Amino acid sequence: MERGKVDDDRLLLVKLMVNSRFEYVKQFEAEEKLLRDTFICVDVHATDFDQFCIDHNFLAPYDDRIIRLNAACARNVMNDFGDIDVCFGCDGEFSFIFRRSSTVFNRRRDKLLTNLVSLFVSTFAYQWKQFFNDSEMKYPPNFVSTIKLFPRLRIVKDYLLFLQLKATKNCQDKYSIHILERSGMTKESALEWLKDASLMDINEMMFKNGINFNFLPDWHKRGKILFREKKIIEISDDLSSQKPDFWKKHKKLLKE
Repeated sequence: MERGKVDDDRLLLVKLMVNSRFEYVKQFEAEEKLLRDTFICVDVHATDFDQFCIDHNFLAPYDDRIIRLNAACARNVMNDFGDIDVCFGCDGEFSFIFRRSSTVFNRRRDKLLTNLVSLFVSTFAYQWKQFFNDSEMKYPPNFVSTIKLFPRLRIVKDYLLFLQLKATKNCQDKYSIHILERSGMTKESALEWLKDASLMDINEMMFKNGINFNFLPDWHKRGKILFREKKIIEISDDLSSQKPDFWKKHKKLLKE
């Protein structure tokens, strides 16, 4: 018998066995589906991002190149996942909000998590040279992802505001630590000082060192907001309840 004929027969046998006798193994696959009629929020964040920044000699306290690269990754994710209406990002953390009606991957949790985070990571590696053309990536960052489900739009808005307030606090801390380290303090001592410092103390210390917090770039203080209209728009507007302009201007966001 010819070798080719034997191989063809074996392939046919394998195909028949896979489609019949052994097909039952698929029943052991865990498949968790996300609750319907809820807003899906996928949080993506880099683990040990501070060390990654140190190892790659990023500018302190903020390096706008990495901010732009991460925003480009988020934009690419939104281009690929048409059900994402809003994204908020700060440093190495990004949160993607899907419309409540989304049926992406039939709302299969694991498939959504793995596809979204892998797209973010691959974009990060692929576009690195566009933002760091004079620097090689020593190792890729490790990004992980988690999911939250929000039943109401009000909760989504509160969550995004919480993230922005956290970004503001993070900005104060990063600038303060940078100033204190330049003055000779260790990072540990700087963190201890921040624990007991009031907001007035922090602002006074920054002002004495030539930094007015109010005049810092908005994307340092408030993070990045990407949202979908006719195209994906990137801003750093204030989401606080005292200034509800963002949601008034974009009333159709996350609405069906």
